[in-house]
Amino acid sequence: MVKINIKCPTCSQNRDLNINEDEIELKPSGLTSINIVKNFTCEHTYIAYIDRHYNVRDYFDLDYSVELPKIITEDQTMDIVEDSIMSFDYDLIKLNLTQNILTVILKAILSKKPCVFIKDKDILYDYVIPFFKTINENAFEFDMEIISEETYQNSKSKFKKYVIVNSSAILNNPYKFIDIKKLKVEKRIINAFIVELDIRMGLKIIKNHIRNANDLAVKICDYVKNHVNEKHIYAKNIIDYLESTYGIIISSQYLDFLIEVVHQYFEIPVKLSMSRYAGVF
Repeated sequence: MVKINIKCPTCSQNRDLNINEDEIELKPSGLTSINIVKNFTCEHTYIAYIDRHYNVRDYFDLDYSVELPKIITEDQTMDIVEDSIMSFDYDLIKLNLTQNILTVILKAILSKKPCVFIKDKDILYDYVIPFFKTINENAFEFDMEIISEETYQNSKSKFKKYVIVNSSAILNNPYKFIDIKKLKVEKRIINAFIVELDIRMGLKIIKNHIRNANDLAVKICDYVKNHVNEKHIYAKNIIDYLESTYGIIISSQYLDFLIEVVHQYFEIPVKLSMSRYAGVF
């Protein structure tokens, strides 16, 4: 048995965890995800990622109070995942990449920022770009490269404005709005894929949530363009518009997420009134 100190990423309370060495050493990816249940360190639940040297590489906290709206493109949802898509073993996504890294990559895509993934020399990452292509089909385009550590070190100046990640760490982040502590909606979207045991169903669920975000952001773009001459645009007006016109109910937190997509990806700045949350749940 090995003793590992676990620290809550939310409140920093810590406690030693005894773990069987085989649970880590037998993992081909070198990363083991461990669910930390409520009341182990504190009242929070989260995931700890342990590497082959028994070091904690990352934590993933999840706010279960964050709700995603219902899917609005049900006539276009993917009933099955084609066999051609499943030519890659997408279970490796869950085994080799931490959820925080998946969240940061997703945020980079939704923000139209280029991303570079530094591959581990011991592990193939041919499935990473196909995974993000699959879940962003009919939604968001993105700029992503997978390179070796050597290539990155030899051409760092080229990637100054890129989000740079590896399997468990953010190596370069020139954008303040890509802050893992604040990406609650993005975490919920990624987690919808992670927790689904059926990989085909998981791909379908996350693909639909991403396409949903795209569709709703486009509708907000149209709303803003149609109200460009108005002095104030209130959050409540947008929320009421989506509900009355499309029957979609979203929270203020999800609206903030969409406004960021509108601003960063569609390049339409939206300045909501300071009283934007008046009457908004």
